[in-house]
Amino acid sequence: TNAMDSNPASFPHNNLPIQRWYISQEDLFTDINIWAATQAFTFIIRRSTIGKSGRPTVTYSCNQ
Repeated sequence: TNAMDSNPASFPHNNLPIQRWYISQEDLFTDINIWAATQAFTFIIRRSTIGKSGRPTVTYSCNQ
């Protein structure tokens, strides 16, 4: 599935990872890929930009 598709893949609510705050982007990326491995896919960083405020925006996409 392309990250820009209007119909993204859906998962049962009880199958989603726990929402939490991360200290670093690397910690987030590692954790979502550990979870994704249980669903037989992986995440990639599709795009990364720095906004006018200086804060990064990272768009993740699954490999399927």
